[in-house]
Amino acid sequence: MKFQLRQLEAFNALAQTGSITRVAKALKISQPAASRLLSDFSKSVEFELFKRESGQLVLTSESKHMLPEVQRILEGLTHLSDLKQNLSNQTAGHLRIACLPGFATSHLPNVLSKFLAQRPGVSVTLEPDRPERIQEWIIGQQYDCGITDGFSEHPALQSTDLLIRSVCILP
Repeated sequence: MKFQLRQLEAFNALAQTGSITRVAKALKISQPAASRLLSDFSKSVEFELFKRESGQLVLTSESKHMLPEVQRILEGLTHLSDLKQNLSNQTAGHLRIACLPGFATSHLPNVLSKFLAQRPGVSVTLEPDRPERIQEWIIGQQYDCGITDGFSEHPALQSTDLLIRSVCILP
């Protein structure tokens, strides 16, 4: 069975409205285009989707059984689309950070609180450890980023200076 998303949308709209004219209006297409979508969908599922009763289109028993699954698929696709948008906007997802223990308690809490305030759909895992271990985790893709002291020349890693400390020697 092959069908298109637009056919599922037309079928769902038909179940909600009971009218091809209203299906066309809901999908912002012509009435013949709406009829064609429903006809093609009916052929792909190999049964009649509706019957006419008193000027209304009423779902067949097979269609009534199929409707909850079609609605679940459409809701899932809507959720997937929203998730994709949120990930594109960096407002959803999970960020895994490995860092030095001192950094985890000094600078990172303030930075993370600002980051998370702007992105309430993002969650963070923070794992403090020593530099060698952090490097292993990043190379192994167990964590998304690592914060450590020093510089690594490993070809799989890219580093950026985040904080440069100054040292003052007094007599």
